[in-house]
Amino acid sequence: MKTDRHRKKRNAAEIIAAGEKLFGECRYRDAIAEWGKILGFDRSNAEAANLIKKAKGVLEWTDTLRERGADFKRRGERLRAAEVYAELLKLQPGLAEARRELDALDRETETINAVIRAGEEFYARRDYDGAMAKWAEALVVDPGNSEVNYLIDKAKKTLAGANGLREKAREYARSGQLDPAARTYEELLRLMPASRAAREELDKVNEEIRRANAGRLAGRRPERAAGEAEKGKAKTTAGHQPRKETASSAAGKSRGPDKTILLAGAALVAVISGLVFMNPDFLFSFEVFVALFILALIAVLLTLLFPDIRRIIKNARKRLR
Repeated sequence: MKTDRHRKKRNAAEIIAAGEKLFGECRYRDAIAEWGKILGFDRSNAEAANLIKKAKGVLEWTDTLRERGADFKRRGERLRAAEVYAELLKLQPGLAEARRELDALDRETETINAVIRAGEEFYARRDYDGAMAKWAEALVVDPGNSEVNYLIDKAKKTLAGANGLREKAREYARSGQLDPAARTYEELLRLMPASRAAREELDKVNEEIRRANAGRLAGRRPERAAGEAEKGKAKTTAGHQPRKETASSAAGKSRGPDKTILLAGAALVAVISGLVFMNPDFLFSFEVFVALFILALIAVLLTLLFPDIRRIIKNARKRLR
C-alpha cells in the first residue's frame, strides 16, 4: 500500500514537472492536459489543481486580449491595438493570429507615417488642397486616425481664412478701392503662393492701378502746359508795356538840378577863393558884390533851365543822326 502511494507521488511530481515545461513554452492547453493526468489518479492533489487553474486563467486572458485587439483595430485605435497584440504575443509567442495582426498594423503604421510626412510637405509649400488630398489617403487605411483628422481640420481652417481674404479683396476691387484690394491679394498669396487664380486677380488690380496713375499724370500735363503758357504770355505782355517811371528814377531826375546847384556853388566858391587869394581887399569892394550877384543869378538860371537844356541837346543829337 505504501509502495503504491509512493509510486503515485513520484509519478505526480514527474507529471507536474512535465506540465511546467509545457507552460513555460506557452503551451497552456498541453500543460492543462498533462496536469489533468494527476487528477485522474489523485483527485485530492491540490498542486495539480492550482496549476490547471493558473493555465486556464492565462488562456482566458489570451482570449480577452485577442478580443480587445480586434476591437481597437475596428475603432481605428491602431496604437492601442498594436500594444494589445504585442502583449498577447508575450503570453503566446507562437500565436500566429496575433503575429499576423501585429505585422499588418506595423505595415499600416509605416504607410500612414509616410503619407503624413508627404502631406506636411504640401502644407509647408502652402498647397493646402494637396496636403488634404494626401492625408485623405491615410484615412482610407485608418479612418479613425486622430492625428490625420487633426491635420485635415487645420488645413480646412487655413483654407477658410484664405477664402475670406479672397472675397474681401474682390469686394475692394468691385468698389474701386484698388490699393486695399492689392494689399489683400498680397496677404492671400502669402498664405497660398501656389494659387494661380489669386495671382491673376492681383495682376488685374495692379494693371488697373497703373492705368489710373497714368490717367492722372496725363491730366496734369495739359494743366501744367496751360499754366506755363499763361506765365509766358504774362511775361510777354509785361515786356511790351511802357516802362513806368519808378519813384527812384523820378527822384534821380529831380536830383539833376540839385547837382547843378552844387556845381555852380562850387564854382562860385572857387572864383571867390581865387580873388581873395590874389587881393584880400577885393572881398569888400562894390565890384565883388556885383560879381557875386551875377554869379548867383547865373546859378539860378542854370538850375531852372537844366532839364530843358538837356532835352534840347538830346533832340539836337537825334536830328544830327
